[in-house]
Amino acid sequence: MRYALIFFSAPITVLGLGIESLFHSEHRGHRVNQGNQGIARPETGPLCCGQSVADPTNTCSGLNLNSFCCSDRPSNVGIGCNNLARFPVGRQVQAFASSEVLCDGVGFIGCA
Repeated sequence: MRYALIFFSAPITVLGLGIESLFHSEHRGHRVNQGNQGIARPETGPLCCGQSVADPTNTCSGLNLNSFCCSDRPSNVGIGCNNLARFPVGRQVQAFASSEVLCDGVGFIGCA
C-alpha cells in the first residue's frame, strides 16, 4: 500500500503540482469556485452569476443595483460561464452583501 501512494504522488511532485491543483483551478491567487463545489468567496468584477435573489441586507438596492446569486468564478477567463448550471450568466459585480449571506447554498449575493 505504501508503494502505491508513492507511485501516485511521484508524478504530481515531478510536475510541480500540489494536491490542491488537481481539484481546483487557480485565478487571482485563490481557489475559483466551479459552481459545484465549496462556498464562493464574495468579490467584485466580471463573475458568473445565476438568478435574481432577494437581498435581506438591502446592499444592492441601496446602490440602485439588482441582486444576483453569484460564484467567484471569473466570467472573462477560459470558457467563462459556459457549462455552469447554477451560474450561467456573466455579470459585472460591483458590490456584494455581507459574506455571511449565502444563496443557493454555495453562492454569495452580488450587486450588478
